[in-house]
Amino acid sequence: MLPIERRLSRALQVGGGLQASPTNQNFSSRFQICCRKGMARRGVLRRQWHNRTVKDAPAVIAHSHAAAHGRCGVAEMRTLLWDVGGVILSNAWGAESRKRAIQKYSLAEEEFNERHELVDSEFEEGRLTLDEYLDWVVFYCRRDFSREDFREFMFRESEVKPEALAVLASLARSGRFRMATLNNESRELNLYRIERFHLRDYFQDFFSSCYLGLRKPRREIYRRALEITQTPPDECVFIDDRKLNVECAQLLGMQTIHFQSVEQLRRDLARIGVEA
Repeated sequence: MLPIERRLSRALQVGGGLQASPTNQNFSSRFQICCRKGMARRGVLRRQWHNRTVKDAPAVIAHSHAAAHGRCGVAEMRTLLWDVGGVILSNAWGAESRKRAIQKYSLAEEEFNERHELVDSEFEEGRLTLDEYLDWVVFYCRRDFSREDFREFMFRESEVKPEALAVLASLARSGRFRMATLNNESRELNLYRIERFHLRDYFQDFFSSCYLGLRKPRREIYRRALEITQTPPDECVFIDDRKLNVECAQLLGMQTIHFQSVEQLRRDLARIGVEA
């Protein structure tokens, strides 16, 4: 019975029933007709609900799957911006490489580091060539090793991170995302690494500091990458191993991943719906 039917029936029972007068009999007939109509209406509503539920089931299931993985309310990702050094390759000319150079070539550590810091921004922003950098930092005095030997040492320092590169390769093969680098590197080292590790196989764009004349974490370099790719910030993922670089991208509304390990990278990508 419908709730109204139950209440009316209970009232009739408590009141001892209705007297068999024409008026009361007429009321009883109308009451029964209304109950039957109500039950019929309830049947129609049930069928409509069932049909709508079956029709909407795929969307409901997809929404539930997204909720289970913490992805509700997240825009669909279109562009992935990757740091290179520290994520898919070793750093191009980082502190560890410079320390090994100091030991190998018996350089004065304090003077070498001071000279490097003075010209590093010019070097990575493409305003200083590799030879000019070496003039300032290494060959400002006579050395017992050659310029070519030191250059080759710098190039040999680059190594691949195979597990992270495998994640990158899988996403690139899927064809679902625009793939680009967003990295701080000098021109010659950047080009060497692109060719040596076949990075053109994975990336469509190279937003490197040496080409843009800007370095992370300056806000303008992120904005320029978004404008060139024509990607809204909330549809772009930026991956970097340095927390400050990630925080600056977040200020523009970009999705970010602070890279710490390959397994963590996979989890964080899946959380925002980025899967091959």
